[in-house]
Amino acid sequence: TYLNYHEPDAAVDTLVHLCIPLVLALVSLDAMKLEGISRRRKHVLHPCESEAYFAFVRLVSMAGLYTDSLGNLRQRMGLFLGLFHSLEPDLHEHFEEQQVDPSDWAVSWLQTLLGRQLTTPCVLRLWDTYLADGGFDLHLHVCLAIMNKHRGEFEEQEHESLIHYLLHLPLELDMSKIVVSAQSIRVASAGMFSAPTGGADAQGTSQW
Repeated sequence: TYLNYHEPDAAVDTLVHLCIPLVLALVSLDAMKLEGISRRRKHVLHPCESEAYFAFVRLVSMAGLYTDSLGNLRQRMGLFLGLFHSLEPDLHEHFEEQQVDPSDWAVSWLQTLLGRQLTTPCVLRLWDTYLADGGFDLHLHVCLAIMNKHRGEFEEQEHESLIHYLLHLPLELDMSKIVVSAQSIRVASAGMFSAPTGGADAQGTSQW
């Protein structure tokens, strides 16, 4: 339905990874509502299609993912990679040595809001924090907090295994600690980059 009314530049699988956690959350909410009414209903619950549609449109709009999406993504990538280079220089160097291109993983991290990389409970916990925070500005710092938290694991991996690890993060992530770390990183890095630059880092090339 969304694709019938919108023409985002993102691939369909990116939209799917955004949609699935949202639909599962709505299904869970419906189940909680009906549990008190009747415990005898065994059929699979389906959220109202219109409710799911407008919730998804709201999510995409709040995240600013597909408004001038190409330019938006370049800005986010430029800022994220700049912070990554400054805050995690050793890990950044390891990625360079292993020839891991930002397009292999960072684009997905930013576009799907980690909906592809994390388990559904972790994603819902994370997105709930974003909504309570009033937006998705914390997301870049959450990505950096994950890099910091699992620096050792990343440094143990070589090219192909490193990319696989980046796209399939550990199942058991303590999102509460990740969020606290992200908030600290946001405060510490405030003003470090007043605006994303248009240099090589922001162009999504293989150069870090």
